[in-house]
Amino acid sequence: MSVDALSMEKSMGDSLSPKQRASISLSELGRKKYLNGRLEMAVFDFQKSLSLDPNNFFSMYYLAEIQLRKYQTKEAFLWLHKAQPLLPSNKSWLAEFYRALGDAYEQVENYQQARIQYARARTFIAHHPEIDRKLEMLMEK
Repeated sequence: MSVDALSMEKSMGDSLSPKQRASISLSELGRKKYLNGRLEMAVFDFQKSLSLDPNNFFSMYYLAEIQLRKYQTKEAFLWLHKAQPLLPSNKSWLAEFYRALGDAYEQVENYQQARIQYARARTFIAHHPEIDRKLEMLMEK
């Protein structure tokens, strides 16, 4: 599941500055590269996005996702903790954030915290096959 930053931008209306709009556009460009597996190019876009708006949740979230893919869990935790206070109220984003946090805890074999984060994610999206599968696997650990 993926919620794009541009749809979030539209919901924010005229409250964004031109730098914030440019930052979100770069986040969306990076997201597309991330989804196509072009991770290093995506990192560049996310970092440039954060240079325009250091509070861009979307870029922080995707940088954490990239670190998780590379098993660089410490860096992923840093991005997730930095992004957490900026979480949008959109239920899909909340679910994805807590799923990513669960993934980070699972990578460091803190299965109890992983279960807690996956369960938290499921409170925002009742039927999320990936989260359901991860919770089921962790019940065996």
